[in-house]
Amino acid sequence: NTSMWHAVVPGAPDLLLLHERQPQRYPFLLESVAGHPQSGRWDILFADPQAALVGRDGCTQGPGAERASNDFFAALDRWVASAGEVLPPQPLPFVGGWFVLLGYEAGRWVEPRLRLPPSPHPLPDALAVRCTAAVIRDRAQGQIHLVAEQNSGQLDRLRSDLAALCNCGAPPDDAWRAEVMEQPAQHYLDGVERILDWLRAGDVFQVNLSRAWDARIPVTVSPAALYRRLRQTNPAPFAGLARWGDAAVLSSSPERLLHIERGMAQTRPM
Repeated sequence: NTSMWHAVVPGAPDLLLLHERQPQRYPFLLESVAGHPQSGRWDILFADPQAALVGRDGCTQGPGAERASNDFFAALDRWVASAGEVLPPQPLPFVGGWFVLLGYEAGRWVEPRLRLPPSPHPLPDALAVRCTAAVIRDRAQGQIHLVAEQNSGQLDRLRSDLAALCNCGAPPDDAWRAEVMEQPAQHYLDGVERILDWLRAGDVFQVNLSRAWDARIPVTVSPAALYRRLRQTNPAPFAGLARWGDAAVLSSSPERLLHIERGMAQTRPM
């Protein structure tokens, strides 16, 4: 869309509260909880989700997908192209577009020779959701930017939802505890030995071996409450909460996957 409605309001409210009150309207939150010279300025709460492109177990459904066997990324390219002209680069990090969530299993569309097992969780392997509005917090200036693609009424509702936050405080942090189980050390050590064998054989040149942790929490704990606890105990420059259906993804990462600006791509893994 070549038009955009934009407003600036003072203050620095906790955008997690807005997500918590209306998760269907505000399903995706990205935050820079920890200060970072290149990423610590903006928080984005995506609003008004529309159509979605969903890829799972090799099947792709939604806008841009001509058939289920379509490559997810090719379908997304078609969908974006069909949206027409886009706004030129803006000083804001988001002025309408798509929220994209990619799981490791999305690699099946990058390297077709991979034989990946079915996804072990209820989330799609790849997801792109059209979002036509957002509430953006500028941590540097202490301001909130409201952006909307559709009309001024959409902007007014963002302003009204934000104003309603002034009348409510943060919910109490219940004294719940998580039961954490760490993968046996020997399982990890055996993996290291296998990787050394593969390196000596020339089958691989680098392997990122991780160690699984499982946690049990009370069923009454919401994703927002869990995320609130996570960002307190482990503030990170790339934090976020995404809700899709009955599932949620929580992020608390020091790594930048990809940043593109003025034709330059940047990645900063650990």
